[in-house]
Amino acid sequence: MTAIVIDLQTLLSLAAADAQEAATHKREAAKSGADDKKRNPYMPAYCDPDNEFRGSKYDATRDLPLTEVCKRIRQDIRDAIAGGLLPKVKVSVRKEDARAVTLIVKEVPEAFQFYSPKYLKWAREYPFEDKHGCGRNYPGWSDPRSEQYRQVIDALTEIVQAYNRDNSDSMVDYFDVRFYTTVDFCRELTAGRKEEEMAALPA
Repeated sequence: MTAIVIDLQTLLSLAAADAQEAATHKREAAKSGADDKKRNPYMPAYCDPDNEFRGSKYDATRDLPLTEVCKRIRQDIRDAIAGGLLPKVKVSVRKEDARAVTLIVKEVPEAFQFYSPKYLKWAREYPFEDKHGCGRNYPGWSDPRSEQYRQVIDALTEIVQAYNRDNSDSMVDYFDVRFYTTVDFCRELTAGRKEEEMAALPA
């Protein structure tokens, strides 16, 4: 019978060497992964996984038809109004074709302000500078719309985009979306509002 002599010190040395080698491999792998994540400047954006946008509700609804998505958007709008995230607006939500969803605000509260009071004062004082009626020459190119107006547009955009996916690259005219969106106020609602709000300004 052959006796096997185990040298404890040798075993400890081998274990330490193995641990050091494993740590080295781990660091190299981490570095390699970081290098892989660096975007190739010659790679089109649509080939970059980080370019793709997916809304928070996209994965759960990706196989649903747009008619069903529109139903859910309508419910989300009702919930946003009930929760105070939106004023009491009436919004038309429609599927325009196979790949387009349109949200049009049809009604707003009576006290809803479309234009910024600051812009209206400027437009009244310098009517010739505002000849296009859209604030094109408004100092600093600031948005002539009111905070209320922008909040409604932003909230509705956030609601509809939660169901969307976008991997487009406009630099090369490449468009890859689940659906195209339009969010706006109807013309019948906005027509003449600037003049009305300007007339209501204090002298």
